[in-house]
Amino acid sequence: MALLKVESVTKNFGGLVALNEVSLEVEQGSLLGVIGPNGAGKTTLFSTISGFHKPLRGAIYFQEQRIDGLKPHKICKMGLARTFQIAQPFLGFTPLETLITAALNALSLDRATKRAEEVLDMVGLAEKAHEEGGSLTTADQKALEVGKAIATGGRLILLDEVMAGLTVPEAQVMMSLIERLRREGFTFLMVEHVMYVIMKLCDRIVVLNFGEKIAEGTPEEIAKNKTVIDAYIGEE
Repeated sequence: MALLKVESVTKNFGGLVALNEVSLEVEQGSLLGVIGPNGAGKTTLFSTISGFHKPLRGAIYFQEQRIDGLKPHKICKMGLARTFQIAQPFLGFTPLETLITAALNALSLDRATKRAEEVLDMVGLAEKAHEEGGSLTTADQKALEVGKAIATGGRLILLDEVMAGLTVPEAQVMMSLIERLRREGFTFLMVEHVMYVIMKLCDRIVVLNFGEKIAEGTPEEIAKNKTVIDAYIGEE
């Protein structure tokens, strides 16, 4: 079943068309990757799905309910949450306090505290629960971003370049976390520039270029697609 449907979405900023008739579907339990060069429209797509931008045309459905035009907090309450490319820890908050705050999106304080403790364990931050969030390493701040999305009650998580700034060993840890969360029933839509991550994790990949979808397929199909190679991947 398609958990998310994006149907012919167009978004412009003045005379700039950032997305042009983009369509995609994310199946329950899957991981769909979105790739493309800088300026292709990837972050605009995420912001439009999550309610930060309203599309000019087209429709977006989450769990068969139309969500385009809804405010971000309403979409989040429905179970669609996102991370941000630059980690945004709550200043002065510990990871535990951060996740309690996120969980209050849907739960009472007592239940939010319990859920925050569960999520800290899920993302590998239980031992750092009481450290100041801003002092965490980049890798831990990225894990906390994922934790925030989960703690809100998100079942479909939009990952915006979660590997950016990570070393190869740190990226391997993040990949293992995402794979484990998938086994626990979470669904992911991922924007990512690190190609080995995309090729390893994704079931299918959508390729954007200048705001248009130029290809969709399995990692193997995308790696051999001449249009994609010319636009983004390169001969290597």
